[in-house]
Amino acid sequence: MKRLIPILAAVLITTTAHAFGIRCERATRPSEMIVCSTPSLMERDATLARNYRWLHDNLRPWQQERLEATETAWVRSQQACMFDADCIAEGYDSQIDKVLRALNAVTPEER
Repeated sequence: MKRLIPILAAVLITTTAHAFGIRCERATRPSEMIVCSTPSLMERDATLARNYRWLHDNLRPWQQERLEATETAWVRSQQACMFDADCIAEGYDSQIDKVLRALNAVTPEER
């Protein structure tokens, strides 16, 4: 159990950091370094972070948990891209699309 707590904490920190945008000063993974060195990917990251934050803040707690689980899976898929900027861009485009569709479903009159 003592080993599990640091692992869970690391996953949660990684997920939260990614969900609200990559912090380039703390980037250690290859995919994060590519995002931080590529302006078009940084724009995608900012767009995703802004929309994710708004969506997350406007969901019920159980919905937030589902969204966070989805984000964790997405972060893992992005990390698997390593140094492949095209793979990373495709991942961002897909996730931004999903978040925007969810936003429209939550608040169609506000979007």
